[in-house]
Amino acid sequence: MNVFDTEMHLVTFLFVIAESVLLLFQTFYLLSRPSEKRRLYFVILLFLLILYNITGGLFPDPNLSIDIKVQNILAYGTGFSMACYFPYYFYKGWELKELRFHAFYGVWLFLFLPYLAFIGIEYMFTGDLISSVQHGVAIAFIYAIVVMLKMFKAISMKYALDNSGWTADVYLTYFAIIPWIALPLISFFQLSQFVEVMVTNLGFTIITFLFSRNNIIKSWEEERQLASLNGNLSLLDSSSDVFLNNCQYYNLTAREIEIVTLIRIGQTYKSIATDLFIAEKTVAKHVQNVYRKMDVSNKMELVGKLEDNQPKTEI
Repeated sequence: MNVFDTEMHLVTFLFVIAESVLLLFQTFYLLSRPSEKRRLYFVILLFLLILYNITGGLFPDPNLSIDIKVQNILAYGTGFSMACYFPYYFYKGWELKELRFHAFYGVWLFLFLPYLAFIGIEYMFTGDLISSVQHGVAIAFIYAIVVMLKMFKAISMKYALDNSGWTADVYLTYFAIIPWIALPLISFFQLSQFVEVMVTNLGFTIITFLFSRNNIIKSWEEERQLASLNGNLSLLDSSSDVFLNNCQYYNLTAREIEIVTLIRIGQTYKSIATDLFIAEKTVAKHVQNVYRKMDVSNKMELVGKLEDNQPKTEI
């Protein structure tokens, strides 16, 4: 069942709508918290999947004014683009360092070049789409198996499985990878759009579930850390008024006051970064600004000046 007199199957259309809404939500969330790199990698993957669904659903269509060859090249190109990004997503988003070669080099050698050589060049000259696709995806399929085995090993190492057996997360992650392996087979055997969409989007659905679950766990952890931070702040003694007055005297910003307050109770840059959800180098930069404002060179001098209740002259 197609929609709007196009080649797009109804199921493809529904996936595009649902994933577009998800993309909009994730993009707004990312804009509010731009430091979340893992969400950025997820948004890119989601965008590529939507593009793949749209081009794969609409092309080829003889009723369109675009040349059929161009339509086919675009349709397969978006599929190869998503396949090329997949190892990078797991390398960066899931921190599977063992995939570095495949993320930066392997996909170019064994996915992009075959696509360019067979679907981009051979098909343009011969016009034989089926043969060109089969030539291009044959290498991709073999490479996909190699990457799959590498991913399985990397995932097992990441989860540090013990004698109790594999966790549900490991099983789900494996199932999320399998559709990526199936892409070359779908193209090789020219399976229907319905089968193609169901297989590829099933894998992405699993990835979305794992991504959302991990974010919920992260939110719980942030709440726990925030509660711990509030507990630390409550440990400050009765000299807090003097401390805060001195912070204002030296024109410290709100963020700088947060940081020096935590330095005062003995926290390290790393623990401060964790509690405030910022990078450790950002903490260091703020501290250097405080040192400059207060004309000090170390933490002891910093805390000493901020706890000094003696009258000060104008700076």
